[in-house]
Amino acid sequence: YYQGNYIEAISLWKKSLAVFDSIHDQLGVANILSNLGATYYNEGDYNKALDHYLRSLKVSEEIKDTLRIVTALLNIGAVYIDKPSTHAKALEYSEKALELSEKIEYKEAIATSSVNIGEIHFLAGKYDLALQYFEKSLKYTGGTDGTVYTMVNISNVYSKQGKFNEALKILEEAITIADKLNAKPNKAHALVALAETYR
Repeated sequence: YYQGNYIEAISLWKKSLAVFDSIHDQLGVANILSNLGATYYNEGDYNKALDHYLRSLKVSEEIKDTLRIVTALLNIGAVYIDKPSTHAKALEYSEKALELSEKIEYKEAIATSSVNIGEIHFLAGKYDLALQYFEKSLKYTGGTDGTVYTMVNISNVYSKQGKFNEALKILEEAITIADKLNAKPNKAHALVALAETYR
């Protein structure tokens, strides 16, 4: 999966799924369904991704595993963000994920669901509301590469509001953090945002 060999990953995870199913390990089933969904998502097959994420959610709810439920909700929300026509569903699933992740104090999920909700509001032109969620996300990113991603989103809001100096300042900070983390893809993302802000 991490090498991008999705055909082999799918084949092996389907074998794993059959084993987990045969021994009635529902937690394993939920996890593998989520992994398969992520693989299909990365391949661009959103229908199969959504199918596997929804199946993972159903199993997770049956076994009452809150962590798995949160993961499934986040994944489903992420699929729905990709199309403007399904932004309402993306918001619904992301808000559920945020509520549950706050209950179990799962910081990474709080950060992810908050940034996703912020992106939905940003795309709807609700910049003040988007900024609230991006700032909330930033509190929970813990200096990871998610910090850089969230800071770029904050800079985008500032740019839309005409606060270009604030946008530039936060992007410079994001690039410094990306360098410390050796987070090259997110650094590239920040550099593109920096160029667009100057433009």
